[in-house]
Amino acid sequence: MEKHNSLIPAHDSKVRFIDIDTCAVLYHLWENPPELFKDENGRINIFVNSLSKQSIALVNTLVWYCQSEDSFLHIKVKCEAEEWECFKKTYPEIADVSAVPDKNEIFYLVEKDNLPSSDFHKITVTQADYEKVLSEELPVNYEAEQIAEKIFHLWSGGKGNIRESASDYHTSMMSAIFWLARKKDGKSLKITEQNMRLEHRRWNAYMRSLGFVTGKVRDSSAKTHPCLVGYDDLSDADKMLDANPIKAVLGE
Repeated sequence: MEKHNSLIPAHDSKVRFIDIDTCAVLYHLWENPPELFKDENGRINIFVNSLSKQSIALVNTLVWYCQSEDSFLHIKVKCEAEEWECFKKTYPEIADVSAVPDKNEIFYLVEKDNLPSSDFHKITVTQADYEKVLSEELPVNYEAEQIAEKIFHLWSGGKGNIRESASDYHTSMMSAIFWLARKKDGKSLKITEQNMRLEHRRWNAYMRSLGFVTGKVRDSSAKTHPCLVGYDDLSDADKMLDANPIKAVLGE
């Protein structure tokens, strides 16, 4: 699609990059916050009964969407051994947190387990959620896009266009949706070190959900990124980037 962006009239059209499975998952989670399942120990226990394309989108979205100051996400996945090995190869730092450099920023565990205990909850994404993806009646689409554009503007220093790259569009949109969900749920939106740390944890989890791992250079083909480290290991300049989504939601 990016190849044909030049053919789209800029004055009367907008590009929206859609991953229909991830969008359906997000609409479901927006209306049914996973924190409703949080127990007295702050654990959110979720059972996923396959590794279908939709289920992978659910697992990977939950990992970053459920980032919080006071909860731990535990996902158990029912699947065949071969499917699990394929998942591990594709998303190594989601399936195996032992590879993550800073263990203090890991607040999730995803593991293969075909017989979960009764305190694990199943999330079911419905056909109605898929129908909402292409609906023009969801104002959250437009609000999220407006916030995403502000996030990209702050990150890029006002250079470039968020709609020129699917990667930039999705990265900014996921950040916008996360902080808008926090706003909806009445959680803190102040620009504090705690929230900046949370944003970096969320970004780390999001990048890992795309298959990225820590590396010395940013390489989209090899899926490596030098900022996939703990917040304390970032440069001061990179730390300040973690305030951008909060500023965008606050309108600063």
